[in-house]
Amino acid sequence: MLHYGKYRAELKLNRRTLADDQRGIDHLQAWCAKNGVRDDVAAITTKVAKQFTRDLPAQAGGIHPRTVMKYVTRLSQYWAYMVYHEHYDENPWRSVVVKVDETPHDEEERAFTDDEVRRLLIGGASQEMLDLMMIGALTGARLDAVVDLKVKDTVDGAFTFKPQKKEKTSRDVPIHPALAEIVERRSRDKGPEDEFFPEWPKPKKAESLRERSFKASNLFTEYRRSCGVDQRVEGRRRSLVNFHSFRRWFITKAERAGHKGDLIAAIVGHKRSGMTLGRYSEGPEWKAARRCVTAVKLPPLDKGPVKEARAVTPRKR
Repeated sequence: MLHYGKYRAELKLNRRTLADDQRGIDHLQAWCAKNGVRDDVAAITTKVAKQFTRDLPAQAGGIHPRTVMKYVTRLSQYWAYMVYHEHYDENPWRSVVVKVDETPHDEEERAFTDDEVRRLLIGGASQEMLDLMMIGALTGARLDAVVDLKVKDTVDGAFTFKPQKKEKTSRDVPIHPALAEIVERRSRDKGPEDEFFPEWPKPKKAESLRERSFKASNLFTEYRRSCGVDQRVEGRRRSLVNFHSFRRWFITKAERAGHKGDLIAAIVGHKRSGMTLGRYSEGPEWKAARRCVTAVKLPPLDKGPVKEARAVTPRKR
């Protein structure tokens, strides 16, 4: 595709989104070859773009409409670049609509229950997996941010997590008292630039688009299933519970401990409400963040099944 290499070189996206961008182009080129359409920007009219979008689910093995929308969005971004730089006159993807039905509440990805957290923490995980789960549960951080920590990111009583998604800067999260031993053990006899989780190094190939957490994610999925912690919905590739469920669990526990949503949002790196807090405020005080993090308690690990507290918006399981 015209100027695609230059366009990709200017993108400031994470590895996963870059991979989505490439897959969108790959799917389009495969479709063009199959349907006798020139592999040329000018050949992709609005009519062609709509037909490609209709055909994509079958071509890609029955992918979900949300995945189709993701690829169409990436293709539209590429064409917008072409229009902006006057390499082409119009963006045919702007008129493409992908209908995505709203996901029922009982089919949305969810937080772990307390008993699922208990089973995962006592299920015989390797030390590195147990450490990873503990940090995920007691910080609410995303998997890749945890795996990518360096020793220098765990000093002065805080984890410094790199920016992800729409975060503009790194953020400090108080180290929960239950994590102090992990930090001390993993930092012992190491320099500031040493990896906190050397068990999961970066991909060996420099051109790899896989995030560093790719292997850790796969190993966690295997371990989670071995503990009987899973919830599948027909037609959905992902389980409704995954490592991100620790993040949801942390947020749920912080809310139930009586802390305000905007404080929790600042801790986990979510956008805070409105312009007043989202743009003008310098953020909550460190002491308040530390109280919030410390208020999150692990379920009892030395007893039997844990009864889940009743929620205002319950789910069927």
